[in-house]
Amino acid sequence: MMFSATLDGPVAELASDKLRDPVDVDVSGHDSVTGLTKQYFVKCQRPEKKDLLRVLVSRGTPKTIVFFATKSYVDEVYHEMKDDGLKVGTLHGDMPQDLREKIIANFRDNRLIVLLATDVAARGLDISDVDMVVNFDVPFDADTYVHRIGRTGRAGKTGIAVSLVTSRDMRFLPDYEEATGQGAEFIEPTEMEPIIADHPVVERRRERPKKDGRKPAKPAGPKAKRDRNAPLYDMTTIEISLGKADGFKRVEIANIVRKHARVDDSSVGKVGLAENSSFVEVPSDMADYIIGELDGCTVEGRKITARAAPRKVKMGERKD
Repeated sequence: MMFSATLDGPVAELASDKLRDPVDVDVSGHDSVTGLTKQYFVKCQRPEKKDLLRVLVSRGTPKTIVFFATKSYVDEVYHEMKDDGLKVGTLHGDMPQDLREKIIANFRDNRLIVLLATDVAARGLDISDVDMVVNFDVPFDADTYVHRIGRTGRAGKTGIAVSLVTSRDMRFLPDYEEATGQGAEFIEPTEMEPIIADHPVVERRRERPKKDGRKPAKPAGPKAKRDRNAPLYDMTTIEISLGKADGFKRVEIANIVRKHARVDDSSVGKVGLAENSSFVEVPSDMADYIIGELDGCTVEGRKITARAAPRKVKMGERKD
């Protein structure tokens, strides 16, 4: 059996090559956009889009996916929205798979309420309680448009899809209308009814499997209490070329890692501060990604370097 969210292009070729006399089962139906999804379009100039997006996500408490054409703009908007205090995350093709899965889990569990994504990373994304989809950049083809706005209006719940369109984007609208069977309705963001939705954080118990894939057996004796300060993941220490001599404190170093690597609080462990460098514990399976995001970035006008710490040093051995 072969399962896929889409079956076209390379995926269809793979299916044709590998399967023998398959039976096709299509559960998507002929129209993947239900009547529960309301579609709106906002006419604008490109420089206005970021302000319009702020208005849209601030009208109530909508759980929102925002689609972009490029990773660079995802990152730019992420930093601005993060500075605004929003629970925002990013999803794009340059992320390692384990980090993508963690971001999706955080969005599903409402630790993130706004998800900024590119198409390649959001393929097959299935989350039932998305209130709104925003096309920051509209897609060139109707199939992608239908796929994007189909992320809301699911599981019997109503949803809203808003597309920010410039004069050059208007040529795509007839194709969208034909694909969805709905006419284009133009509005101003302030005309939309606020979306008041309750999205409490879902707490899930994490259970580490054994190396052979089996769940760990229950302890025979009394269960020992977990040390609150013990790390949740296997941690690796990385070194960053910022220290006390540069005027930074531990909390500021941690914030720099979170901001520039786009990771949440649980991905930054203990921070040790030396005169000209700092040492930060990060999950081992994310260390290469975080180093790659930090190395060469600019902090307060200076270019920094990041690398794996030359040797594993316990935090208590470092001099403050």
